Amino acid sequence: MKDSNFLISWNLFPPGYQVDFRLFIKKEIRDLQPLFNLTWDLCGSLVESGKNKVLDIKGRGDRDSLYDNPQQPERLFFVSGSVVSEEEGQEVEGEKRLVPFSYCLQSSFDSFVGARHISYNLHPEGTGAAEGLESIKEFLHNNKLLLDTVWLGVDLFTGTFLGTYLGFTPVVRDSFLLEYSKEELRFELNSESLKTRDEIPFERNAVLGKVRDLIDELSNEDLQDIYRAALSKESS
Repeated sequence: MKDSNFLISWNLFPPGYQVDFRLFIKKEIRDLQPLFNLTWDLCGSLVESGKNKVLDIKGRGDRDSLYDNPQQPERLFFVSGSVVSEEEGQEVEGEKRLVPFSYCLQSSFDSFVGARHISYNLHPEGTGAAEGLESIKEFLHNNKLLLDTVWLGVDLFTGTFLGTYLGFTPVVRDSFLLEYSKEELRFELNSESLKTRDEIPFERNAVLGKVRDLIDELSNEDLQDIYRAALSKESS
């Protein structure tokens, strides 16, 4: 079962069409490794190698907040659940012992890099069985887990010309949220500065193209076809 919401409007500044697209798919997904792989592709390898900065991406933050604090870390990746203990003698009343855990990867502003790019710091934090982890990638791969929530929310910056006075500056033109919880896959996409109503965000941004492929794989649906159908319905 799936449901979608779609809204398109025209913005004067920066000029172009803005799209707000939401998709909900009710489906049990047993293997979330492809979602983890996308996270490592975006930023996980940087954390694993001891680096703590990413370029032109950041966490989405709280979309319901009326005030943005650039010094407040913004959530980029979050996973929570329980580790199923495989150690002998760890059973409780004949059942495997469950050890809760959560892991959060946040971002905070670092600096501008030239006129077109922006750098953000990464802040990993684990609790429970994930506290003090050296490698969240190995933890998620090597343990038997019961997952409650997996959350990936990313703002994508693009160097944008804002006129003679402002020149080029990094601007969030695309933002997405991908969440799986309680057998429901939720996807939100916000894109600005689309040149035409028919421009497809997944085709102009390489990261969004990977997100599209990921959702296709997890849901056995065609995200781009769903998007086109929603656009056609909105335009009719």
